[in-house]
Amino acid sequence: MLEFHAEYPLNQDWVFLAGWLTTLFSKEIDDSPIISQGYQHKAKLGVRYVF
Repeated sequence: MLEFHAEYPLNQDWVFLAGWLTTLFSKEIDDSPIISQGYQHKAKLGVRYVF
């Protein structure tokens, strides 16, 4: 599993965030008929309020 996550403050109260997650499955999981490929990618974007 590999993840990249970055945050950028927009002002004193709000933070923009972005990230990318890649999961590489083991050979045993890759051979399963439930999944179609041996990896999975996920991306995220958002904002967070800081109290």
